[in-house]
Amino acid sequence: MKYPKCLPYPSSWLNALFLLLLAAMNIYIIKSVFISQAVLSYLANRPDQFIPVICFTLLSPILAIAIVHHLIHLVLSRYVPKLQAPEIGIVKGIVPNLMSFWEGIWGCAAIGIASTTTTFIGWLIHPLFSISYQIPLPNGNSEQFFGLLSLTWLTCAAYLYHCFYLVEHRLMAVGRGDRRAPNAGKSVLQ
Repeated sequence: MKYPKCLPYPSSWLNALFLLLLAAMNIYIIKSVFISQAVLSYLANRPDQFIPVICFTLLSPILAIAIVHHLIHLVLSRYVPKLQAPEIGIVKGIVPNLMSFWEGIWGCAAIGIASTTTTFIGWLIHPLFSISYQIPLPNGNSEQFFGLLSLTWLTCAAYLYHCFYLVEHRLMAVGRGDRRAPNAGKSVLQ
């Protein structure tokens, strides 16, 4: 059975789900660190101490995704080497490698693109759900609206990872000198 290229592969959905969990964790941590540092810099009357925290909070999702990516592949290469992707190679040590940092940068880009796309789609369809932004309590169909937005975000992230996968494997095929498309005639499960 050949998997259609227009639909994201299961690995893309899994990457998007992990990214959603990591994004939620990063938002919680960044928000708590950001608020505490803002209060401390206000109490100390030194706003210049707040600048390094802003830089750290902007770069911390890249580092968090890189560390999680490295740890996942460290466990996979040690305990289940058959599931390890061949392009990752053998992962050793605790310090993330360049591939993990690239995955962190791509993950942050995917978070940004998926969030921007979801915000635009939410802006387009919010009149259909009769949501009032003047009332702070949940009203109307807000649960269905935010559920739809979450599903939109997850789908957008899965398609971004799918496109990244197709481009990456096409570039690797061209680098090998293989003119045919990657996975031509092969099953996704092989």
